[in-house]
Amino acid sequence: MSHFDPKVRSLAPWPLIFVLSAMISACMVGPDYQGPPAVAGSSPDWTRQQLGAAASSPPWWRSLQDAQIEQLVALALAHNPDLQASRQRIVQARSQRDAVAAALLPQVGAQASVQSLQQSENGPLPLKKLPIIPRYEQIHDAEFDASWDLDLFGARRRAVQSAQAQQQAEVAAAEDLRKSLVAELVRNVFSLRAQQAQLQTLEQALTLAQQSRRSIARQVAQGELPASALDDAEQQEKLWAAQLPLLQASRQGSVYAIALLCGQTPQWGLHLLQERQPLPILPPLPLDAAAAVLARRPDVRMAERRLAAATANIGAAKAQWFPQISIGAAIGYQSLQGSNWFSAASQTSDLMPLLHWRIFSAGQIQAEVHFAQAQQKEQAYAYAHSVLSALADVEQHLAAAQQARLSWDQEQAAVAAADRSSRHAQHAFAAGEIDLQQRILSDLQHEQALLAEEQSQEQALNAWVAVNKALAWPVE
Repeated sequence: MSHFDPKVRSLAPWPLIFVLSAMISACMVGPDYQGPPAVAGSSPDWTRQQLGAAASSPPWWRSLQDAQIEQLVALALAHNPDLQASRQRIVQARSQRDAVAAALLPQVGAQASVQSLQQSENGPLPLKKLPIIPRYEQIHDAEFDASWDLDLFGARRRAVQSAQAQQQAEVAAAEDLRKSLVAELVRNVFSLRAQQAQLQTLEQALTLAQQSRRSIARQVAQGELPASALDDAEQQEKLWAAQLPLLQASRQGSVYAIALLCGQTPQWGLHLLQERQPLPILPPLPLDAAAAVLARRPDVRMAERRLAAATANIGAAKAQWFPQISIGAAIGYQSLQGSNWFSAASQTSDLMPLLHWRIFSAGQIQAEVHFAQAQQKEQAYAYAHSVLSALADVEQHLAAAQQARLSWDQEQAAVAAADRSSRHAQHAFAAGEIDLQQRILSDLQHEQALLAEEQSQEQALNAWVAVNKALAWPVE
């Protein structure tokens, strides 16, 4: 292969490219994103800090020190289908960003061909009368071409900014899904354990109700009580029994929900029915400053990134007011004979600057700019809503957690009182001061108080989970 002809090399566009590359780095139309706007009315801090301790080290669920929960969370983070799909959405957004960014660089291609050509003797060119022109020819062609959109006014660079912000929004969305996944999983584990404890209490209460009904039946048979007393006892027994199927169904639902969150089949979770675990001690609520919480909230970050993308789109739209300049260059070899295909005489070259300007599309460009500006304002309002919603979310769950904790404290006190009353009844029955029916009634009241306390504990733990989710503590 011979060297390029000096005249051909002089047509190379590199001097022009270097000049223009210096020009494009200094010009980019449209507003530069300066960060999210301030949100009027956003509270600088929380109104119920007395609930919380100092911010704990993440992840929040590890403060439970529960081996089963840690295993389930690890399984869910690795195998949950929704979470895996969110990772693929991040890959898609990253690929779109890379594709847009790649358009800023020169595009280089190569092609080669060997074409066999047969021309008509009866066509516009009278080959019969021009014997010097052969009817059959073979053309050998090889070409290297390059093109570069100079992006003088930043349309493509704004598009890269927008794609980058969209990719970061997908990352925030995936993080939001992870935090929701862990919170939902821990809540279902709490519900399962609470339902197992409540089933045990219900079964004990049903046994007592059956004893009461049998005792009353004997008294009715002996004429000591009217027949209506037996009807009342049977009604109470059936009321206790009616709660069992509903609670068993709820327990089964919790098992299936845990399996689904972990990316497993429903049958996989059935082993959890045999693994009785106690409910954990309720940890304190680890609070943090409102500004730190907003910085951690994925929904707020997602809204902020979408605002950044919409801001960049304004610049991309405004850049259409100005001319778009690109440079195309090609160099290659063309010959009718393969023997001299790559000789200097077969060399070809082409340099073509191209100017594209939408001079007569002013109305359309203006509409595109107005559309982009309206989208940016919409995203600004959406960001403001996400901030206020996040603040309200934390406040709401803090209030709910406070009330749930107070309610649980009262239920625990009620259980303690019922326990003392049950012990007094047992002593009185042993001393002959009360009959069996009165002692059974005291035990039933204890089981009823215990069932209410277990339900209240479940609500308090789930409220604690909701607060940790609202505070957006990391889960990994």
